[in-house]
Amino acid sequence: MPHDNDRALPSSRHRPTFQPNHRPLPLQQGYLDSLCGIYTAINAIALLLPKSRRRLHDKLFTVLLDTIEADEGIDTVIREGIGFRLEADLLDAAARYLHRQLGLALHSRPLFDPRQRLPIDAVFERIGGVTTNGGVVIAALLGRVRHWSVITRLTDRSILFHDSAGLTRLHRRRCRMDHEPPKTANDYVLKPGGLLAINVKEPSGSVVSITHRTSVASNKLRFSTANLEMRLLQQEPVAA
Repeated sequence: MPHDNDRALPSSRHRPTFQPNHRPLPLQQGYLDSLCGIYTAINAIALLLPKSRRRLHDKLFTVLLDTIEADEGIDTVIREGIGFRLEADLLDAAARYLHRQLGLALHSRPLFDPRQRLPIDAVFERIGGVTTNGGVVIAALLGRVRHWSVITRLTDRSILFHDSAGLTRLHRRRCRMDHEPPKTANDYVLKPGGLLAINVKEPSGSVVSITHRTSVASNKLRFSTANLEMRLLQQEPVAA
């Protein structure tokens, strides 16, 4: 049976409702911003770092905010969300910081060539190949939701997440690739440009390798934590 904890909107993100005395419930922190892509990048890195080095959240957060301000402006991103290209830029910035400060190598690459039209089962196989070898996959969830998350593991039936909005798992049969025909009105849709394999290594004097750039044209999509609502803002090629 499908798991109950695969709804698009975790209970902590429900819209405010009225209490019996007609006073609305308070908005929770993060409800109105669109920074799930920052939390996804930091959560993915924290999972992969040695335990003694996990207390980097504040510093990485500052680094990533500075990157957003330089790329597109923090005010715009808070309102509109983080697209594929900007998420890649955040990983670039995090990689440079980790290498400079700790000598760590953050490796990020496309899960597969975005020009390939792989079926969802083949994509799951690629994801499993990453997660069973010490890595994680950053994924843009589309369709029923619009949200960045971290895939940590697959089972025969489920996708397991480490998620800033509280999502823990989805049933695999509820997912499809964007080029595949819809199964239901509530499909979770994956897009090649929104799947990045991530791992961290402690090299001996090696240089960080970041290879997630692609010149393939793609829809520029924005992702918002707030209510995980779907918003396609514009069509724009991804820069090389």
